[in-house]
Amino acid sequence: YRDIYDAKEQTKADLFRIEDDEQIAKPRETVISVPSAQKPPSRTLLDTDATLLSMDPSSIEIIPLNSINPADEDNSKLRSTTQPLSPTPFSAWTGDPSGSFVKMFRGSASYIANHRGTLAVYHIPGELLTWEGFPGLMDDIALTWLLGMKIVLVAGCRHQIDLRLEDIDEGDGDQANQLGGRVMMSSIRVTDEETLRVVKEEAGFVRFEIERRLAKSLRLHGGILKGSESLVGNVVSGNFYSAQPFGVVDGVDYAFTGFPRKVEVERIKQIHETNDIVLLTSLGVSPSGELFNVNSEFLAASAAGSLGASKIIYFNVHGTSFLNRNADKPVQNLRARDAKNLLDHYKMRIHPKGFVLLDLDSESPRQSILRTPGSMETLIKVGYSMVALEKGVKRAHILAPENGALV
Repeated sequence: YRDIYDAKEQTKADLFRIEDDEQIAKPRETVISVPSAQKPPSRTLLDTDATLLSMDPSSIEIIPLNSINPADEDNSKLRSTTQPLSPTPFSAWTGDPSGSFVKMFRGSASYIANHRGTLAVYHIPGELLTWEGFPGLMDDIALTWLLGMKIVLVAGCRHQIDLRLEDIDEGDGDQANQLGGRVMMSSIRVTDEETLRVVKEEAGFVRFEIERRLAKSLRLHGGILKGSESLVGNVVSGNFYSAQPFGVVDGVDYAFTGFPRKVEVERIKQIHETNDIVLLTSLGVSPSGELFNVNSEFLAASAAGSLGASKIIYFNVHGTSFLNRNADKPVQNLRARDAKNLLDHYKMRIHPKGFVLLDLDSESPRQSILRTPGSMETLIKVGYSMVALEKGVKRAHILAPENGALV
């Protein structure tokens, strides 16, 4: 393998990383690389034929994260489980992780130096706002900002919208709109005028909650107490991208549902020059002034690609992981080709407008796993990660919301 990782030193919360094949062909200072003289030709990595580095997608299984025991030195006790994924989306908040600070700091020094000045896009799903560890996550994001990274946050509010629409449907009874607010194509919602009003309210709520929590963390980690104004950062939100209507698909008018049209790259760079963090919501404005409800995961991938981000980070709220049944070991890293093969294996792809195309009609066992929320969420975020990689992002991470997972 081009890069050699020590799986024992990786936290179980770092589920896996998807890397572009071209990036693997370049040595990085943060990992142990094979000397140039010993490297095989790059065409071996990028060849369309199967190679020894390829991973059989049928050997990869999605398992609950708590099935992995970090105490097992060689992971020899890992076994596939037939139990359904845990309905509880979040792990318990366990406080500060134990370990040697000196050892950790020495091991991360070069990693910190390599990422200083790079840009990272974080997707924050609405479910995380109800997690007891959410303030700690904001602290960790502020810490990456303090270490010199340029940050763009994309806030989703699907969870809050679903709860609001459920209350509206229960109140309206049989008079509920049969299409308005409904999710018609996997993650894409039909947004009528009433649903758009709910989206405005919930997007505003999520935006201000993130701003409030993160502003506190920035001042906690910043330089106000030290008298250094250069370390003081703010969270800035606004019309940093434009949107366009989704239109009519398969005879269904999606009304005020849209997808990203253009990301205002120069304006975002100006915000980063003042040492601030950019926050995007799922409400996009068209050049004519219309508002559209945009899929936040696809927005994050589009923004990361337009900005030339070094990495994009998604959070998997159901806490699932991948298990290689053949090797009986967790899968912590996927190459771009392996991720694409995995999506093909489950007959899933992302449409250029941002919705998920998925075959759920098949009765095969591999399709039945997609009917569980955790598995579906994981594969969808793998799909959006692939969109980001195809747009030029170097790496994509999918993390469980656990204490210290981001760091």
